[in-house]
Amino acid sequence: MSRPKLTYSLGTIRVAVFENEKYDSYKISKSYKSKEGKWEYTDFLSRDDLSKLICLLQGVLAKEIKTYTSEEGKNENQSVEEKKDDDVPF
Repeated sequence: MSRPKLTYSLGTIRVAVFENEKYDSYKISKSYKSKEGKWEYTDFLSRDDLSKLICLLQGVLAKEIKTYTSEEGKNENQSVEEKKDDDVPF
């Protein structure tokens, strides 16, 4: 498996970003210690992990959108919701 280009984490929850030719892919995992004391990874999350995952994904999305807009040559400080009135299609 290839190495991720970026990794975001919050506690034991991790989101790895993999670069593809057309788009990025995201892998969610959780780390834990096995009975033998070795660090392992799983893609199973508990109910308590979901709030951490939501916070983490919101942060990842904000960072990825900021990176995407700056790569497209837009003002890096421009809000995603920021639109001119004439941009509305109705």
